[in-house]
Amino acid sequence: MTLDGIEKPDLIRWLMDRTDLEMMTISIDDDRQIQITPRTVQLVLGTPLGGKDIVISANKVVRSTYDKITDELGIPRNGRISAKTRS
Repeated sequence: MTLDGIEKPDLIRWLMDRTDLEMMTISIDDDRQIQITPRTVQLVLGTPLGGKDIVISANKVVRSTYDKITDELGIPRNGRISAKTRS
């Protein structure tokens, strides 16, 4: 899988580097984790919980999410998010 066609590939890499598939969590830092559940996926991506068609979020939703994450981590919006980035 390549990230060339994705608007914010650094964000996707950062998320994937911090995703624990066995525990179904995303590690934000040493003390904070996000539990991945159908409900959290629905809240973030706007996907249905079942029985409805998936609606793809607009690019501005992705940009808004990226901006919120960089603000939370204290990273400049034009900066790169990587597995080595620390808050």
